Amino acid sequence: MVNPATSDAKWHASMAATVSAILAEVLTPDLYRRNPFRVLGLPTTASTRAIATHVQKRQVLVELGSADPSLEGPFP
Repeated sequence: MVNPATSDAKWHASMAATVSAILAEVLTPDLYRRNPFRVLGLPTTASTRAIATHVQKRQVLVELGSADPSLEGPFP
């Protein structure tokens, strides 16, 4: 007969390994650099409307050839 405690421990160990593997793929040094909120300079609490407005403003700046503000500061 299978011991339920052993079976649960094996399942938890398997899940922990799976979660660790997924996190290892996601949590790379590029995570911060590619964060869309950081790139746009918006708080994570920004509404969809605020994000859309900000993107439109950035598109106009790009069309006018203006400097990209995200390329300035301590973490460009």
